[in-house]
Amino acid sequence: MRILVVGDPHGEMPEKIPKNLDYILLTGDIGSADRARKYFFKYTIKGIDWTTQVSKREIELTYSEMNKSSIQILKRLTRIAPVYMVDGNVEPRSDRKINTLNKKYGWSIPRWYSEIRKIRNLHRINWKIADLGELTVAGVPCYIDEQWIKDFGAKDKDKIARAAKQTRKAREFFRRLPKVDIVLSHIPPYHVLDKVGPPAPEKWRGKHAGSPLLLDYIKKKHPRYVFCGHIHEDKGVKMIGETEVRNVGFNGDFYLLEI
Repeated sequence: MRILVVGDPHGEMPEKIPKNLDYILLTGDIGSADRARKYFFKYTIKGIDWTTQVSKREIELTYSEMNKSSIQILKRLTRIAPVYMVDGNVEPRSDRKINTLNKKYGWSIPRWYSEIRKIRNLHRINWKIADLGELTVAGVPCYIDEQWIKDFGAKDKDKIARAAKQTRKAREFFRRLPKVDIVLSHIPPYHVLDKVGPPAPEKWRGKHAGSPLLLDYIKKKHPRYVFCGHIHEDKGVKMIGETEVRNVGFNGDFYLLEI
């Protein structure tokens, strides 16, 4: 069995895709997010709505960049082999905002969820288990962990409430999750390939942004592999007991798993 694991693409395909693939796994952050990342660090982390600070045209370009490039990547990869993916922090949470903007301004930004439902060979496995032949894969999308709120000193009440809700959901998922062969997670385990560096703000650098719940699951259940992304600057491989944890990287980085 040949499985291509693609780190956060951010709108870029791997340069040389191996042949004869059985499956493709994606760690999330499918589309290009250069504009969105710039505005996140400039405005959002300061509690400012970035859409109030830039032109209407720039808002359209930012959303179009993310959605169009995501859809293009997924269409290209699903022509090669069945694709199993989890959502990263670039993926939109719903089509509601795009619907509102398109209606308000007469735009035609692709509605991400509506479009990807039409793509054959694509499987979103957020908080699910999937069978890949004789292998089992559990999907863990991006979520805000309460540990992140504590370590990074977030003050936004809405974000703190979301973190509490999302952490409860993640805790319940891991509590029920049996041993699987592969965990496909956007976020790395806590203190494992999750150390933040540039281009993040200086006050964040050196901190760890991983999932304590994922780390606890690994120590208890010992999956064979954990593939993740998110913290691009800490790309690499580490062992936790019998489990190989691989932060696959981004912008076309990939790993070929042959079993």
